[in-house]
Amino acid sequence: MRLIKVANGQSFPRKLMLGFMQLVTGMPTLDVMRTLMYRPKFFGKPYSAWLHEVMRGPSEWSMGERELFAAFTSRKNECQFCTSGHTAVSSMALDDPDLVEAVLNDWQNAPVSPKVKATLGLLEDLTLKPEKITFTDIERVRAAGVSAQAIEEAICVCGLFNIINRLADAFDFDPMTGADPKIVTKATSMLLKHGYKI
Repeated sequence: MRLIKVANGQSFPRKLMLGFMQLVTGMPTLDVMRTLMYRPKFFGKPYSAWLHEVMRGPSEWSMGERELFAAFTSRKNECQFCTSGHTAVSSMALDDPDLVEAVLNDWQNAPVSPKVKATLGLLEDLTLKPEKITFTDIERVRAAGVSAQAIEEAICVCGLFNIINRLADAFDFDPMTGADPKIVTKATSMLLKHGYKI
């Protein structure tokens, strides 16, 4: 269900900011931006700061791998908006769209490192059956050579996208499936360059 309040209930200064962003970027304002800027102290600013740190801050995972984890989590949640966006970002960051599609379609047989494969298995379980995760699941990822720090970082990606996937579906974000490919490429490049801070 689309919430009129999120789409049109912005304060006047935020409406000006959204309009300015649209003017500068030449792109329509995405529903995710409207949501993050609606009552930003309550949700948008803290969520965006955490997201930016997890996705662009120091990490044992590359930016492309973290974006791949985001796309993978979103696919498991069947969130069309986030899957399409982060598939594009991870494909550009890794410079390998075929690899990203292979992971999203059949991660167990995808040509990724043992570390990435073991982590994908953990993220799938965390997303689809979190109540069944045990210490053994973590040990299996550690046995693949993934450090405790890297496991924590991947879990943070998974957690953040489990949150925004649900908001995207609850608020019926427009996945812009028919958008001009030039606009999609521009948005993807901007996200890679600037990250997630609002």
